[in-house]
Amino acid sequence: MRIAAIALLIGFTICCFCFGCNGKKDEEESNVPSKYSARFYSDTRDLLIRYDSLTEAFVRWDSNAVQKNTIHLQDMLENFSGGDRQMDTAMGQSANEKMGLVKNGLKELMGANDLEAKRRKYQVLSNHFYNYLKSINYDGQAVYLQECPMAFNDDETAQWLSNKPQIRNPYLGLYHPKYGKGMLVCGETKDSLNYGGAK
Repeated sequence: MRIAAIALLIGFTICCFCFGCNGKKDEEESNVPSKYSARFYSDTRDLLIRYDSLTEAFVRWDSNAVQKNTIHLQDMLENFSGGDRQMDTAMGQSANEKMGLVKNGLKELMGANDLEAKRRKYQVLSNHFYNYLKSINYDGQAVYLQECPMAFNDDETAQWLSNKPQIRNPYLGLYHPKYGKGMLVCGETKDSLNYGGAK
């Protein structure tokens, strides 16, 4: 009986050593380097931070801040390390095309005359940006696609991106002429990117 118990203990020890029963294997797999370079992640995260600043400018109905953040986004896109991605040719071509739409959307936003016109271009920019991130399976952080059901004329929907699930509506915002800040949290999350449980 004692010999059998010792043999069982030795067998269990060998199993753990060879197959990682102690969870070390799972830990190592979770630390496998990402498919994109550190620079690409850093640049993409910076774009998202600036995009969030643009969103907040719309929330606050701040035309000057909208213009300022649009200019900053344009400057950042000029130096964006899109070529630093590591992906196959087809995926890379699709990503480049979608990034081209992001850049065009930003130019149109810059050229819009008033805040409502800029909000409409912001909606287009947001959808292009989300499609770009989705096309590359961006896993640097969670990104939420949120929607306002009454963004324009009380009956037109519009979407935006957020780094958190809570709603902070850039179309109705804090100083809407009809609703004031009463519709600040109007909206819902329609989709999200959270590959690999990114935070």
